[in-house]
Amino acid sequence: MRIFCPPQEKMPVLSENNPDKRSLIWIPFSQPEPDQKLAKEISFYKRKGMNVVYEYVPQSERGDGSLSVYSSRHNIPYRNIKVEAGVRGDRKSELKSRRKQLKYLKTVREYNGI
Repeated sequence: MRIFCPPQEKMPVLSENNPDKRSLIWIPFSQPEPDQKLAKEISFYKRKGMNVVYEYVPQSERGDGSLSVYSSRHNIPYRNIKVEAGVRGDRKSELKSRRKQLKYLKTVREYNGI
C-alpha cells in the first residue's frame, strides 16, 4: 500500500502493515523515490509487518536541522524507530511501549546483520 502525505511534507507512507499507526521506521533519503537497494530494505520491513515512512530530503531545500535531514544530505544511512510512548508510571503501558520499540529495533538489526 502506498499513501502519500501532502506534497509539502514529502513523506509517503510506504507500508502500513501494523495497525498501530504510531509505530514505524522512518527512512530519509535524497531521492524522490527509493533506489533499488532501499526498495529491497523496505520490502523486508513490509514482510515483517512494519510501518515504514519514506522522507524525501531534497538537497536544494533548507533543512529543519534534524538528524534525518543531516544524514540524508551526507549520505549516512539512518533509520529512526518511532513508537508511542508508554504512560509514565503505568508499568503495563511502559512495558508495552518498550516491547514495540525492541521489536522494531530487532527487525532493523536483523536486516543489517547486526
